[in-house]
Amino acid sequence: MGDRVQESYKSALESVQRVMNDGVEEVAKARNKGKAQVYQESIKWMIDTYQGDLKFVRIDQFLNMLRGKCNIEKPVDVVNYGSKKFRP
Repeated sequence: MGDRVQESYKSALESVQRVMNDGVEEVAKARNKGKAQVYQESIKWMIDTYQGDLKFVRIDQFLNMLRGKCNIEKPVDVVNYGSKKFRP
């Protein structure tokens, strides 16, 4: 009887591991698909907004577009003042 219980336990553990691995793989696929969509939409927005002139894209407009797409109501202050072009 102990062997049957041990075999059942081993089988159940293998099944759970397969389900977990499949879940992790699906999450990775969905994440990569979402990232690709964000990149494509961002590039399309930049080209449409700046008529193809992408030398300087205003970060505040870009962040507002992203916030609108993500339905973020309260803006998060994401300024690092690393750019020489922008100083408060």
